[in-house]
Order: sequence, then structure tokens, then C-alpha cells
Amino acid sequence: TLPAVQNTGGAFQLNQSGDLLVTGLVNSGPQAIAATGTLTVQAGASGSSQLFSVGDQTVSAGSILLQGGSSGNGNSASITAVGGSQTVNAGAGGITLIGGSSTGTNNFAQISQATLDPAFTQTVHSDGSVLLDSGDAGAFNFTIIRAFGGHQSLDAGSTTLMAGAGGAANFAAIQAQSQDIHIRGDLAFIAGGSASSGTSGGGAQMGGRGGAAPSAANLALAVDGNLTLSGGTVAGSVIGQGLVNNE
Repeated sequence: TLPAVQNTGGAFQLNQSGDLLVTGLVNSGPQAIAATGTLTVQAGASGSSQLFSVGDQTVSAGSILLQGGSSGNGNSASITAVGGSQTVNAGAGGITLIGGSSTGTNNFAQISQATLDPAFTQTVHSDGSVLLDSGDAGAFNFTIIRAFGGHQSLDAGSTTLMAGAGGAANFAAIQAQSQDIHIRGDLAFIAGGSASSGTSGGGAQMGGRGGAAPSAANLALAVDGNLTLSGGTVAGSVIGQGLVNNE
């Protein structure tokens, strides 16, 4: 278990044989973190959990699970890089992001390259499936894989983006201004009953960034299996430009 690390002035490297559970804030300069088993970033009822690097970040594991808090507010789970490029690799166990299940707010789960500089890229690879499963109540209990600035490359097995069944802004999204995405299996977008917040939609989306200042989409998408877009009772599913209101 890795509860908390504060090493903002220097690099942080960890090689774990077996599973690795992150339950606190791991903040440092450049990061290189690897686990042969499951890497779990688990938010609690009264605090966030994150791997946060200032500089390049490389995270590798047999499988990766990010779980937003099940109660309270502001209990997020994230793998985030600022001021550098981000590489995330998962083995056959795949990548799963789960938004908070409570009526709270901002209990989201995200993998994010969070600097607008186009020089900083995001590369995500999963030998297994990828699931984004957003919260069914509350607000901003979303799931997202996002590159704010540079190019995003994603190569994965069957991938599902499942927006929340209720609440507001419980969207599921894979976003960047420039994307190359290869899905080695099926790709499914499943919208639900999550309403718009006014600046963020509540649906399932792949393409340009959303929010108050949506970006254009520049997406090269290849799907080896079936591609399915399912609308919900309130929100919809979109491939393309990020939208201010419901996708």
C-alpha cells in the first residue's frame, strides 16, 4: 500500500512485485511506477488518491483500476501528469475507471495529461479491455482519459464508455485535440440519464475536449470489431467535437 508521498522537488520511481494500492496523494517530479499485478488508485470517503507528476510520467501494471469515492465530495482518483508527457501501460487485465457511486460531487476517476502545451503527449496502451463507468448519481462523478495539449495515442482491447444513469455531468469520455485510437475489439458508447451541468455534458463521447471552451476534433479511429452508439433517456453518444451541453 502506498498511502502518500510528497517529493515535489525530485523524481519518484517504484517497482512493485505484485499488486499496488494507492490510497493517498503521491506527488513528485517525474514518475516511473510499475507493478506486476493490479495497480489500484482508490479514493476514500474523505480524501482523494492520485499519482501526480510534475514532468514525464510512466505508469505500468498488469491491470489498472481507478475508483472514485463512494461517498462525500471531492474524493477523486487520478493518474495525472503536468509539464511532461504521460505513458500508461496495462497488461491483459486492462484499464477500468469507475466514478463515485454516491450523491456527492467531484468523485471522478481520470487519466490525464493536464498541460496545454502541444509538446506534451499522452500514450495509453492496454493488452486487455478498457471500461469507463461513470457514477449514477450526484454531479461530476465522471470518468475520462484526456490529453489537454498534445497528441493522444490509445491502443486497447474492447472498450466501453458508459455514462451515468442519473445525476449531472456524469459523462464518460476519451478526449484530446488530436487522437490516434485503435480498438482491437468492440467499441461501445452507452449514454444514460445524466443531465448537463451547463458547461459539461452527461453523455458518452470520444473526440475533442468539452467544457466551457470545446476544442475541435482531429480523430483517426480504427475499430477491429463492432462500433455501437447508444442514446440514453437524457444524454447521447458522440464521436467528434466536445460539446458544452449534453453529448
